[in-house]
Amino acid sequence: MDAPAAQILTAMLTADVDSFAAMTGPVERYARQLPGAWEHVLALLPSLTTDDARDLALHALAALADGRPPADRAAYAAALRMAEEQGSDTAFHLLRR
Repeated sequence: MDAPAAQILTAMLTADVDSFAAMTGPVERYARQLPGAWEHVLALLPSLTTDDARDLALHALAALADGRPPADRAAYAAALRMAEEQGSDTAFHLLRR
């Protein structure tokens, strides 16, 4: 099996899916396997154009947040607050975890 690749995570985040809920688990698992996923997802987040893509990216970051340095966790919290201001239910719930 090939090593996880950033392009695959990007494709997972931006795929047009029928069930957002069905994608959250696979996205979280893949992000945990991908070296550099934190940096990749944070860099990608501003360019994501759909609510589902943004919210899947937030789930990927949530899966990676434990053990991150304080500056990384602050960047994650800021991304959640911004998404919540844009009406993201996902961000609302992740902020209250």
